[in-house]
Amino acid sequence: MVAMRIRNTISTTTTALATSALLVLGLAACGADGGETDDAAAEETTSTEAAEQSPAEEDSAEVEAEGAEDEGAQDGATDVCAATDTLEQLSTEMTSIDQDDPQAAIDTFEQLTTTLEDVEPPAEIADDWTTMATTFRSVTDGLSSALEDPSNPDAMSKVSDAMSAMTDESFQQAGQSVGAYTTANC
Repeated sequence: MVAMRIRNTISTTTTALATSALLVLGLAACGADGGETDDAAAEETTSTEAAEQSPAEEDSAEVEAEGAEDEGAQDGATDVCAATDTLEQLSTEMTSIDQDDPQAAIDTFEQLTTTLEDVEPPAEIADDWTTMATTFRSVTDGLSSALEDPSNPDAMSKVSDAMSAMTDESFQQAGQSVGAYTTANC
């Protein structure tokens, strides 16, 4: 009876965690207005600097910089954008998982985690992306351990610790940074 209650709790918790984590990304993406002002200021500075260069210097400097930046940034942005689409799709799937099947919830959460871990994010959000992936891995591993042995108090402690990591300020800030990035680039 206790094991059944724990299994239901794990399934419900997994769904709630996935949904709330993706809401962090979504809400952060909606509130990215502050970053646009910074981007505009950066563009103005770049334009001023470019105007001060001679046309020949400008052309060669732009070609070199754009080629190097665009290649790496586009690959990272493409990975992040594709991952964001996948994460949204998996989150939707999580809401329809039968609560009597916690393994299905954990399997989907594993897919969410693996999606985060497989991305090669651009340098500007690499630390934030790593924070999110590491936190998701802790939650996934904790939930898997708890499902394997629901009577193990250490496993339940891991779940509790991992869940509190998702409410930690560093995770929340990472989610906001990634959300702002996806709003601007995806």
